[in-house]
Amino acid sequence: MDKSDIETAHALPPYSLFLALDGEAEKVQRTPESLRDPLTSAILREFPNEALLKRDSLAILECLASEYELDIASVEAAHATNREFTMLKSRGWTPSLDSVSARFCLRQSNWSTRAAVPLLARPRRQGKPRRRGKMGQRVGGGPWRAFTHDKARGTRMDPTALSREYKALSDEEFAKYRDAGKAATAAHQMGLQPFAREPGQGLLRLPASMAAAAALADAPQPGTMTATGAI
Repeated sequence: MDKSDIETAHALPPYSLFLALDGEAEKVQRTPESLRDPLTSAILREFPNEALLKRDSLAILECLASEYELDIASVEAAHATNREFTMLKSRGWTPSLDSVSARFCLRQSNWSTRAAVPLLARPRRQGKPRRRGKMGQRVGGGPWRAFTHDKARGTRMDPTALSREYKALSDEEFAKYRDAGKAATAAHQMGLQPFAREPGQGLLRLPASMAAAAALADAPQPGTMTATGAI
C-alpha cells in the first residue's frame, strides 16, 4: 500500500477511478481492494486490466464525471473549526492532537445523528406573531359617529347606504347628531363612555335637547384651571 493513498484523500476511490480518463489505468488497477469503494469495484470487475481504457469504459467514466457533484463545503467547514479551536486554545494552553481529534470525532458524530434524526435534533420553528397595525387614538364623537351609533342598532352596517342617508339629513336632524357628537366628545375627554345605550336595547341615548348637549360640551375639562383651583 502506497503511503500517499493514506495521506492524500483525493488519491483514493472514488476520485482515483477517474484517473483512467487521463490514461492512468495502471494506477487505478493498483488500488488495494480494501480501499475500493462499490463504484470502483464494479467498474474494475466489468473492465479489468487494459479494458479500462476502451471506448465503452471511458464513455461511462466521462458520463459519471460530468454528473458527479463534489461538495467540499462540509469538509472545509470541519477543518476550519479545527483550526479555530487550535488557534484559540494556543493562546492559553496548547491542545494535543488527541483532544483535537476527539473534538472532531464528536462533532462529526453529532452532525451524523442530527442528519439521521432531523425531527428530534432540529427545534421546531416558531411562527412569527402577526404584526398589527398601530391603532390610532380614538376620538369621542362627531355628527357622523353619532349618526352611525344611532342607526347601527346591532346590525351589520352598509357604509354606502349610511352615507347616502347621512347626506340626506335635514337641518334639524343634522343638528341633533351634531349636538350628540359634541356631548360624546366631552364625555370621552372626561373618561366616560361617548355614546351610552339604553339597558337591553340597541338604541342610542341622545341628548334630550340642544341645551343639554351644549351644557355638557361647555363643561370644564380635566386639568382646567378655575377660580377655586384645577379640576
